[in-house]
Amino acid sequence: HAWVEAWADGEWYFLGACEPEAVLNLGWFNAPASRGILMHTKAFGDYDGPEEVISKTACFTEINVTTNYAPVGKAFVKVVDEEGKAVDNATVEFKVYNYAEFYTVSIKSTNAEGLTSLEAGLGDLLAWGYKGNAYGFTKCSIAKGDTATLVLDKKPGESYSLDMDIVPPME
Repeated sequence: HAWVEAWADGEWYFLGACEPEAVLNLGWFNAPASRGILMHTKAFGDYDGPEEVISKTACFTEINVTTNYAPVGKAFVKVVDEEGKAVDNATVEFKVYNYAEFYTVSIKSTNAEGLTSLEAGLGDLLAWGYKGNAYGFTKCSIAKGDTATLVLDKKPGESYSLDMDIVPPME
């Protein structure tokens, strides 16, 4: 669903696009949005606000606005190689389970300590990481606030299975 967001007096506000209420930050979607895992918007131009940046292009900055709608936490991921050493500059795709598939909602890179994070709603995400020909995956339970370890121990062509329960945010 899409709705309107407006920046005023240093804050983001929202209203329904077709069903405006008499006050801001109230819409028919408040309860469903409170269960959101990630909500983002595009601010046109080179926006430099306080929100977490999802992506940036020459025309717009995609920002994470989940905190405007739902309780959030941070999904922390530490990427290590098969020997347990931190992997610098690995790519981590945070994925949400939807329509029986995992969809990438944010792509981040690890720092020198092998760490990256994403602010998101209090449910579970899949972190899929890779560097070179090695890849791995792990579940991130944002409500727990733990750092998930993602081991790059798989190679192209190897079979694998995902044996995990994915829990959505509670309303």
